[in-house]
Amino acid sequence: MNIVTVWGISDMIRYQNSGLVYEIRYTVTSTFEDFTYNDYGAVTVTRNSNSPDFIPYDNLTEIIVVEWVKDALGPSEVASIENNQNIVLQNMINISQNPSVEGVPW
Repeated sequence: MNIVTVWGISDMIRYQNSGLVYEIRYTVTSTFEDFTYNDYGAVTVTRNSNSPDFIPYDNLTEIIVVEWVKDALGPSEVASIENNQNIVLQNMINISQNPSVEGVPW
């Protein structure tokens, strides 16, 4: 089974004057054929606008910010989220292949 998982950014909160992002809201979407499962979360990030690594708000890309999210979560939490996505999606597929019905035999 080839499940595709994509991390995305749905919103960010920043200080208007400096452009310093301090909260990132992310999405994780897993897809297999016609089945899709979405999860959402948020992380707080600590950045320093005086750092030589500071990236101005207008220069941020989704790729950069997704890396910030994954760094903030840590590798074990990222793996846990992706594993949970796969489990939920597999359950959705299993239920669709063996649907439940209600009723009594009399």
